[in-house]
Amino acid sequence: MNAGSDARIDSRSLKAQGLDREATMHLGPVASDMERRGKASDRCDGNRQVAVNNAMLEQI
Repeated sequence: MNAGSDARIDSRSLKAQGLDREATMHLGPVASDMERRGKASDRCDGNRQVAVNNAMLEQI
């Protein structure tokens, strides 16, 4: 079934895909809810740092 999206899922690691970036961590419902309510979450904080690191890698 194709819902009009060209996005594809690749189960290989980022390294195996030839991508030079750090993976984010799955948040799960509890951390996602905490983030929506503006509460601190180690997982969300970690993912924000990964996003900063990945942005810096793209600039190199």
